[in-house]
Amino acid sequence: MDQITAGQLSTEQKLEDFNYLYNTMKDNYPFFEVKTRMLNYDWLAHKSEFENRIKDTKNDREFYAELHKIMNLAQNAHTHILDGAFYEELKAIYENPHSGYSPSRRNILNNEKAVEMSKYWQNKLTTYNNYIPVLFKYVEGKYVVLDGNLDEYDIPKGAILTKVDDMEINQYIQSLNQKTYLYYDYKRKQQKVDELLIFTEPNKEVKLTLLTTEKGISEVEITEEYFDYDVYERIYGTEQHEKNYQLETLQDNKIAYIRLKSMMTPDGFTSQEDGKVIYDFLKKVENYPYLIIDIRGNGGGSDGYWRNNLVAFLLNRHTYYDSYLLYKDSEYIKPFIEDRYSLYEAKATAQLPEDKNYPPEAKTDLKYYVITTNDVVPKNPVKFKGKIYLLVDGEVYSAAESFASFAKSTGWATLVGTTTGGDGIIADPALMMLPNSGIVVRFSSCMGLNPDGTANEEYHTSPDIYIEQTYNDFIAQVQAGENPYQLFSPYDTVLNHVLRIIDNDK
Repeated sequence: MDQITAGQLSTEQKLEDFNYLYNTMKDNYPFFEVKTRMLNYDWLAHKSEFENRIKDTKNDREFYAELHKIMNLAQNAHTHILDGAFYEELKAIYENPHSGYSPSRRNILNNEKAVEMSKYWQNKLTTYNNYIPVLFKYVEGKYVVLDGNLDEYDIPKGAILTKVDDMEINQYIQSLNQKTYLYYDYKRKQQKVDELLIFTEPNKEVKLTLLTTEKGISEVEITEEYFDYDVYERIYGTEQHEKNYQLETLQDNKIAYIRLKSMMTPDGFTSQEDGKVIYDFLKKVENYPYLIIDIRGNGGGSDGYWRNNLVAFLLNRHTYYDSYLLYKDSEYIKPFIEDRYSLYEAKATAQLPEDKNYPPEAKTDLKYYVITTNDVVPKNPVKFKGKIYLLVDGEVYSAAESFASFAKSTGWATLVGTTTGGDGIIADPALMMLPNSGIVVRFSSCMGLNPDGTANEEYHTSPDIYIEQTYNDFIAQVQAGENPYQLFSPYDTVLNHVLRIIDNDK
């Protein structure tokens, strides 16, 4: 391959790459109609706009940044350009027969051009190191001041952000849809950011309009600063990466608690070492009547993690559940589906069972489906026979979402919290390599259906008991000097709700 230099891609080459991306997405991506319904944004209808944006890029760096923005507008966390470290991580996974071997994905990631160009494009990343030194937390539909250089600007914790410059806060959040993936608040039917940092240009001031109990409405002009990781350390702590789990006894001989931060570990997707520790804990509490499993904030990893390191120990019989995966009639997508589900017979979506709430495109735009029968196998199970509560929120995604879906559809646990993050009933995302730039793009390959027939990416998984952190509890926690990410806080609305249910369970 010829080594390319900055600015070498011509406008024609850039447009050729974009059109390859656009057409591959149009023919294979399953969620355009879903996102149009949810967000009132039809990605496919913006082709001319996207082409003009590509034409206006002056060099390779701008081209790469523009592709990132265009892909972010699809608003699916499995749909994006593969960058540096994650590229190498996926490459290792799809080469390993024990962790996710996939010839179709491996062949793209091992393509000589893709490998070399991944290193080149890594140097073209657009990073946002400049930010307003105030961190906001989304609580009951409000963006509440949590931390930052507050004394310098006389900003009290608990103040509510109402505007950024002259833009209403929800309009500002919507404007971020080409910079990042936005979560969705089903109660208020709006996109959201759970922790908001306002990034901006160097040496620029941003005007914040805040609502405070002391001053009412006030305006503060804040100058950007270089990103200070001390803010995150104060909030999340320095031990967040040491263990993937937290195991506690909340009440002796009665209530056990397990928190899973992710469905993977830094050294592998399905660490057996985690399973050994969790198993030993479950043995100690196997006679308890209640177990609380907390996956709030868990962005996923691998289904094998929750199956093998937790659920298998709590089952006394094989537990089966079916997943319906729908995909388009495209020769491109079929190998990606078959890598995962070659043993399953593909059927025409016209044969889907009746009396389900399918999305309109299920039997039109999406032509085929496979039914995957998932078997969660007991593994030296403990004797636990008690009640299980699963705490969930809008950041539960991918493999964590599949855990929530399993727990609800089988009745294995009672879900408590807010609606989850979605796209967990899936096959692995597909990949494409753009012909001139060698950029590799990842995108969702199929639509998973909830048990009622709705698209999981559209409706996600609703809790059995809806309860969210309240603004009053959050303010009380902040005023008490507690970290809002502290476990077992007396101000954790969701956990305390479950504890009250247990206390009243006679």
